[in-house]
Amino acid sequence: RQEYLTLRWYKPNVVILRSFHPERTPIRISEKDNISCRNSIIERGGIIPVAANTAPLVLDNPHDDPEHYEFLRGRWSKKESVGRADHSDMEVVISALLRPIAASLNARVRHEWTVVYGPEKIIPDVTFSFPNPEVHEGYLVAPAFLAVECRSTGQKLRMLLDKCRVDHHRMGTLYCWIIDAEEECAYECHKGMNGMHRLVDTLTAGPDVSLSVNEIFEAFQKAAS
Repeated sequence: RQEYLTLRWYKPNVVILRSFHPERTPIRISEKDNISCRNSIIERGGIIPVAANTAPLVLDNPHDDPEHYEFLRGRWSKKESVGRADHSDMEVVISALLRPIAASLNARVRHEWTVVYGPEKIIPDVTFSFPNPEVHEGYLVAPAFLAVECRSTGQKLRMLLDKCRVDHHRMGTLYCWIIDAEEECAYECHKGMNGMHRLVDTLTAGPDVSLSVNEIFEAFQKAAS
């Protein structure tokens, strides 16, 4: 049996190859050892090379938290707007509004809950997992049911739409919402829409999940005041 690994820098000369299999533990290797193991999967008996394009994480700023970086399509990038007050407020608001719905469905909802897909790592602003979330070491290792991305001042809507179409949908997420805090509006960009998106007054994800856009921004204004 073979398991994909993620590769992440934690110290200047130490890399952790992490397997998301319950019986595996992280393997520490040196920068020198990593030359032959950078693109690897693990099976019983050792590490063997594969054609995956996995690169070590080099922080944009040495004070950055490595958990704020995504690994998509062969490259690392820092998640935009992470840590900003307005962005955090919106994540908290969306999570709070979705939590009663999640409880009724025996689902889980978290803000900035990392989703792992093979060697890739993505961090929706809010993740709604349903049904039967598969979690290992705190990461969601099954496709999210709903991914929510929040647009803050300076972010391009097109980039978030592309993230939904190119990444979330490819990784198995069926439903995507984009909340535009600057324009006070919201969009749906679902996998079944074949690359299209639509401006809506009520956001939906299947028959059981829905939120009024007005309700979202009323709660957001209260949180920001």
